[in-house]
Amino acid sequence: MPPQTLPKRYLIRIELIGVHLPIWRELIVPSDVNLGDFDQVIQATMGWSEEQIHLFIMNGVRYQSADAQGGDGENPEELVDLDQLLKKVGDYMQYVYDMDDGWTHTITLKEVLPWDENKFLVCTDGSGACPLEDNGGALGYEATCRSGEIRFPEVFEPKRANLELVDLLDCFQFEEEFAEGVLDEEEDLQFADLLVADDDEGEGDGEGQEAMPHPYLALSQSDQLGFRLLLDAGTAVRAAEPWKDLWDQDVFCVKDPETGLLDFVSVLGRAGEVFAVHVHRAPECYTYWRTTKEGTLAMDSIEDFLRGVRMGELEFINKSEMEPEDLDLYEALGYKKPSRGQQKWMRVRRYHPRSIPHFPSAEILPSLIRGAQLAARFVAAVRAEPNRARSRWIESGEKSAGVPVELPVFTLAENRDVNDWAAWELDNHEVDWSPEGLTDGSYDVSEFAQERVGLLPKSSGPWEVGAIYSDKPFATQSGPVIAIIAMAAPTFADGEPPEPYISGELEESLGKCVWQAFAETAVRRGERPDQLNVMTDVAEKTFRPFADKYGMKLKRVEKPELIHTFFRMMKDSL
Repeated sequence: MPPQTLPKRYLIRIELIGVHLPIWRELIVPSDVNLGDFDQVIQATMGWSEEQIHLFIMNGVRYQSADAQGGDGENPEELVDLDQLLKKVGDYMQYVYDMDDGWTHTITLKEVLPWDENKFLVCTDGSGACPLEDNGGALGYEATCRSGEIRFPEVFEPKRANLELVDLLDCFQFEEEFAEGVLDEEEDLQFADLLVADDDEGEGDGEGQEAMPHPYLALSQSDQLGFRLLLDAGTAVRAAEPWKDLWDQDVFCVKDPETGLLDFVSVLGRAGEVFAVHVHRAPECYTYWRTTKEGTLAMDSIEDFLRGVRMGELEFINKSEMEPEDLDLYEALGYKKPSRGQQKWMRVRRYHPRSIPHFPSAEILPSLIRGAQLAARFVAAVRAEPNRARSRWIESGEKSAGVPVELPVFTLAENRDVNDWAAWELDNHEVDWSPEGLTDGSYDVSEFAQERVGLLPKSSGPWEVGAIYSDKPFATQSGPVIAIIAMAAPTFADGEPPEPYISGELEESLGKCVWQAFAETAVRRGERPDQLNVMTDVAEKTFRPFADKYGMKLKRVEKPELIHTFFRMMKDSL
């Protein structure tokens, strides 16, 4: 008899998509494991509970357990082995867990290894704790990330180098061993740990919130034109494949003709995981890219990270990764669907400091179209250099305090149309990393608004004013918005609780919110204070002109005496 042929081993990468933090695992499995048993390995390794329905998708074909299909469905996963679908390095498929929340994973074959009976089922690497289940999918996950402390380890490394399953059908025994003994409770990533606060914290029934409309079903003709221009520009970028020459940090800038400030444009894809054009906008883009270049960009808190990002994103993905709304945009525009090939579909997202990543609004289109159009020109300029690796357009010059003194900048020639892409001139320019014109969050109160409060009778005794962000976004007609809650009140208790000013407008600043809270309180009470206690530079700068003009003392305090209690009550109730 011929000797029995041993299976190969597959090095597999499993990555949860649609979330901001990287959550992935790499593991070694037998190449001939059937999908039913592979599901249990995925569940144990990622940290899911196997309480919801799952399915595998490969080239549009769905594979599911016979039980989930009622016992007589097509393509039962128990009869399909992994190596029947993933045959060569780079092949990938999708794994979807929980049809309601829609947790979608990519499963990619990274390497084919010879058989080793001592190491045939082992988790080798990973990052990110498993999200909470029954939490609203990716959007719910992003919202929950704001409700408590985030424990996000940089890299996951099991204590046992050859964490293995002797019997594939005994995965849940493995899961129990994994939770109890493999990872030390005090030192290592716990799959049982929550990424954020307890599941029942910050939950709300959503009453009183607006229903978010479909982003693309009521587009005006001008908006339709804008999206067509963007997809046309994206098609040109995809054809140019700029990631072959540019790394994520090889940014170029576009000078906004209206504000004179710079957009920072980055092309992702060199690492082979995310293919996109990112256009970062002022004012946050200066801090974001300065700290990125310095290596000091804070990534330990998703809340703080997202609050520092103002960006438009054009991403190149596969059709299976598209949200229904993304597909609806193609239909609404009557836009030609891409030919077969990887990462040829396009989806657009908006990042804003007071929102979670969401479908775009029309106002981000001009800057995103410019960024995409000029990205193709920029990569052509890089490729035209005799030595691409040391191109004068790639950052390699003088630095000051860790950041480049010069960057390549596209500037519109004088008296030329902004949509004439040939009129944008590329050259290296010195970058002012703290330019004039950037907002600091303060508010320039009009003379009329000052007078409305300043003519009120002056009361004795100090007031205090402050503002906080809500823990999670609210649904509005413009998409999810993180509310600003501002309050002003006398420091003494007089039986009248403060009324909060709650802002659901994305572009409303902290300074404007604290002024509105102060002004509304003053008008309602029919008086203004002789002293105002503030906690931040933003508030002090906002109120300084009023205080100087109407004789009100400003005092900096670390913590308000009264309104912090109401803030806590408001956050608990939202």
